Amino acid sequence: MNKAFFLILITLLFVSCVPSYRISHKIYKEAKPSTNKVKALVINKELKKEYKILEKSQIYELVEDDSYQVKIKLDSMKTSLVCGNGMAGSMLTFGLLPSSLPDEYYYGFQEIGDENKKFEFNLQVIQSLWLFNMFYPKGFSKQAGKALLASYQERNK
Repeated sequence: MNKAFFLILITLLFVSCVPSYRISHKIYKEAKPSTNKVKALVINKELKKEYKILEKSQIYELVEDDSYQVKIKLDSMKTSLVCGNGMAGSMLTFGLLPSSLPDEYYYGFQEIGDENKKFEFNLQVIQSLWLFNMFYPKGFSKQAGKALLASYQERNK
């Protein structure tokens, strides 16, 4: 009986920490990709997480052909993690009390073409821990892509 109770308790603690991500600024949610996208080749696709974020942002039409003038060189994304104490409330209430972790993600890339441009962004993405996230999960790459698109559009107004 004790083992079964302990196993259920541990399972509930892990289920209560279903991660989901959201954008912290509401205006970023309204950003829409341009219909006239520049075709670009990503030079260093081995940075898979960064490549996926750029792909989800829909800033460029990413191509495989290197005959296009614009090339993108991705930088490694840097993360500044916050303290995990915010998870305690969610874990103790088995996920009924939502909590969030406002980590900072620094994303950068270089646009190599007629003009070389360097872009650096602080993506405003928050990790949310809540039991009901398992029904409506939002992945990191998609939310970071939306934040990147909005930041890029804001910078290039």
